[in-house]
Amino acid sequence: MTVVAGMIAKEVGPTVGGLFLAFPAIFPSGATLIDKHEKEKKERAGLTSGYRGKYAVALDAAGTTMGAIGLMVFRGFNL
Repeated sequence: MTVVAGMIAKEVGPTVGGLFLAFPAIFPSGATLIDKHEKEKKERAGLTSGYRGKYAVALDAAGTTMGAIGLMVFRGFNL
């Protein structure tokens, strides 16, 4: 992923390249924390299903994707 981010930065610029470099470092840790938090919340309520954590992580992934697309569109208009 780092090599791809470097190639993108070389072609498009460091701002967009930085976006691609930061994504794989930030998203997995955020998704893991969300899943863990939702599972702990379910356990405190006496429930055992793991679907709530997976659903919360899926929503976070969708939001992250929309945010990244929005940032790229915004950056495209400000060249």
